[in-house]
Amino acid sequence: MRVVASILWLFLWVAVEARAERLHWDWIQGDVYDVSLTSNTDIKVTSGDQQLHYRNSVVVLGRWTVTEVNAGNIARLRWHVQRIQIKSGQGDKQLTVDTELASKTEAERSLLATLRPLLDQRFELLVNDSARLLSVKELKRDSAGERPQRAPLGESQLQVPKLFDAAGVTQAFTHLFVEFPAGDLQVGTSWKKQPQFRQPQSDGETTYQYVGNENGSHRIRVSGNVLFPNSEEMSVEVKRQQVAGSLLVKQQPAYISHVAVNLQLETETDDRGTKVNVIQSDSEKIEVKKLLP
Repeated sequence: MRVVASILWLFLWVAVEARAERLHWDWIQGDVYDVSLTSNTDIKVTSGDQQLHYRNSVVVLGRWTVTEVNAGNIARLRWHVQRIQIKSGQGDKQLTVDTELASKTEAERSLLATLRPLLDQRFELLVNDSARLLSVKELKRDSAGERPQRAPLGESQLQVPKLFDAAGVTQAFTHLFVEFPAGDLQVGTSWKKQPQFRQPQSDGETTYQYVGNENGSHRIRVSGNVLFPNSEEMSVEVKRQQVAGSLLVKQQPAYISHVAVNLQLETETDDRGTKVNVIQSDSEKIEVKKLLP
């Protein structure tokens, strides 16, 4: 009986160990990744008998190149944006811009003239094998040019993606560099990111939870909420909110290949006795593809 019990205990121990997983990112010098970021925003604002409906879609295509991986498994990445596509507004007032296509209207030409020089910017990222972003810095431009100046574009200026400084790059990759916990994970293990180097203050709290292995990839569930600062001038009542999504981590080679996060938010404020209701729906998707050597 003692032998049978020992065998049974060993079997159970092996079974538990087999379900434990260690998440990491396999950084290899010379690797190249194509990265696409897609964001869609839909906002409806109602104030009294007035209503404003705003829609905006942005697609950013770029590339990482791993220039160095040190003995501590910290990778040095070069990131640059290769293409931007923006679609804003509705009907006759819709603004559509693609940095690889000619524009049709004066407003589109103005925005395109602002975007194209920004494609020359390069950024350096330091990331470790637990997907923790350590730093982001913009690389100096060569002597041929200086930092491009954004022309005044009126309302269309608001459509320029916030991806052309270190803070914007950090924010864009918030749900990609999620800082995996150390050690083995069991299904149901959850964690929150530690404050990152020079990261802007977060506007909410996000929790990641390991769901398990699905079709050769690890799935991580994303949940969270949005926080609003208290103000004597204006109070925000959150009527409903939800932050939900998921990440997929490939196993061989190991890297995050897919991120999808959605925000549903409804708030109400009092503007000098007038109720202002805002219904916001945001979706964010990031696709990462490692190119063959």
